[in-house]
Amino acid sequence: MFSSLFPPRDVVRATAWLNFIAFGGRVLATSVTGWLNEMGGYSLAFNLSAGAAVVAVLAVLGTHESRRPPQRPSLSSLGSLARGDVLLPSLLSLITHYVIFATTFRFLPILAKQLGASDVVQSTMVSMNLALGALSSVLVTAIVHRVGARRLVYLSFVLSAMGIGLAAVATSLTLVFVAQVCLGLGFGISYPVLMGWSIQRVEERQRTTAMGLFQSVYSIGMFGGSWVSGLLAHAMGIQPMLGVTAFVCLTLGLLLTWRVDGNQLSTPV
Repeated sequence: MFSSLFPPRDVVRATAWLNFIAFGGRVLATSVTGWLNEMGGYSLAFNLSAGAAVVAVLAVLGTHESRRPPQRPSLSSLGSLARGDVLLPSLLSLITHYVIFATTFRFLPILAKQLGASDVVQSTMVSMNLALGALSSVLVTAIVHRVGARRLVYLSFVLSAMGIGLAAVATSLTLVFVAQVCLGLGFGISYPVLMGWSIQRVEERQRTTAMGLFQSVYSIGMFGGSWVSGLLAHAMGIQPMLGVTAFVCLTLGLLLTWRVDGNQLSTPV
């Protein structure tokens, strides 16, 4: 709905602003979770989240969407979207979501706790990561036309790999904090650019389907980031698992980004 309000040239900026707002909600939630746990136990945060969901439902009821003529879904229309300019950005987003769910939302808080972090410190780390993600998303809106989307995606994977690598050798909370900084900036840069890439060259009537494909693919990374990293951490330990993740993230990220460049998406969008 949001991207349909903007011309194709501004779709990356649109998704960056939407991402910024989403990050804002996450920052608010994670910044207070530690305090809520200490005030009323773990159930308090869940109860407040349920209340927030009810407020969201009421807010959505008041929105307006321009209706389009209904179209019968078909495998052929979905198959037409399984092309390089939609699928490759989706696969890159799969990698970034694998990384964020294996690190920021899974094992970095555990690593921080092993290094002596309290609930509040763990919550602060995640909030800082998300705040930097929001900041870098806004930065994308200002520089994407001058720097180019391909360079930004390269930068995001380098930052993410640096962050995971630092966590892999961390012996203090300071390095874990720095790792969260790198990961927050990397994810905040990559997510809106990749989402914009995935729908930029798609006809408006197919944008919703393309976005659904994009989200379906990267949700595999959300699942895999928690599951596969858990298996690896059980087999080799948390920090060796992070070292492997850093290598795979950098290698696949740079390779697939180069392939997107080969599919004529290297120009600024």
